[in-house]
Amino acid sequence: MYPLSPSAFAKSRTSLEHALPYFIWLSRQVRKVRMMGSAALALAYVATGRFDAYVERGINLWDIAAGGLIIECAGGKFWREPIRGRHRFRMIASNGLLHSRLRTPE
Repeated sequence: MYPLSPSAFAKSRTSLEHALPYFIWLSRQVRKVRMMGSAALALAYVATGRFDAYVERGINLWDIAAGGLIIECAGGKFWREPIRGRHRFRMIASNGLLHSRLRTPE
């Protein structure tokens, strides 16, 4: 996989404790990990083929809804699942070819 964009790390200690083990696992699976700071841009990059995948844990629906549709229209896969909190999701967007190889972020 090359490159892949995971979620950024939040400020809280709890968030860091959840995100860091996934980041370590992911960084050993791919060639390059990039953190964009923009979900919309990362999803657009997956849709155009610049990124192979984008993984996020704890993002708002309005940050990923349009990008998810663009991914699906481009032939990629967009998986999302609601988490605790109003309109919050964890998600994986990929080119579709490697989707099954990505673990779901906790």
